[in-house]
Amino acid sequence: MTSRATAKIVLFLLFITVWALAATTARAQLADGWRFGNGSNGQFTASVFSTNTMSTDSSRVIEYHPVFTIGCRAGANPGWTQSIQLRESLSRRQAIDLDLRIDGSAFSEQWTLGFQNRSFYTDGDAAVARLLGASRFRAVWRISFLSGNGEADFNLTGIRDALTKIAASCGVPLP
Repeated sequence: MTSRATAKIVLFLLFITVWALAATTARAQLADGWRFGNGSNGQFTASVFSTNTMSTDSSRVIEYHPVFTIGCRAGANPGWTQSIQLRESLSRRQAIDLDLRIDGSAFSEQWTLGFQNRSFYTDGDAAVARLLGASRFRAVWRISFLSGNGEADFNLTGIRDALTKIAASCGVPLP
């Protein structure tokens, strides 16, 4: 066997090893569907995609999954926040009424609209604390008068581990 053939085999085996290691790491991070990130403002986040899809412009041409994000920031008061991000902006001003279902419990709340009205959020430790033992989180909101309701359903499996991880990064206790 020539040295060139040996080098090709070694490079191929090295490539396979690196690929397998990267795939294993990605699966470990997403085992429960949670993705972790760091915001530019010092916020640490854990996000999960909805189990259902929504479509843009009231058509089925472009479907997407809303994203539920929980974040914490060291030294901030309140230190915890949660948000739902959409692809399309809502025709609302300042706040939106939500009907929430966390496992078997139902709540009605008003959340603040975020950047370009494509997300809505609420701050506070108590709002995040009620999610710690939950397995499902569902949010329903009014899109517009003619378009009906928007709905996002999230599987919260592994939420305690996800929140523990970002709390450690923030240096704050779990809510």
